[in-house]
Amino acid sequence: MKRVAIKAIQKFKITDYNAFIKEYQILSRVDHPNIINVQEIWEWDKMLFIVTDYCYGGDLFEYLLERDRFEENETHVIM
Repeated sequence: MKRVAIKAIQKFKITDYNAFIKEYQILSRVDHPNIINVQEIWEWDKMLFIVTDYCYGGDLFEYLLERDRFEENETHVIM
């Protein structure tokens, strides 16, 4: 069994719906080790659900908030 992440987005919060869908269609075709893989998108009347690979360990923003800043050598590894 593969673990995935599902992001739920309310459609009314998307300012440019067509651009949003186009971006996720492009992301679903990209295969790169540093870009999260979009598995599929579910669309309901008022909601979108984006299924992606599950990434362990939290996100970069939370890590930065915990650390307050990065040293140059850490930034090099992350980037």
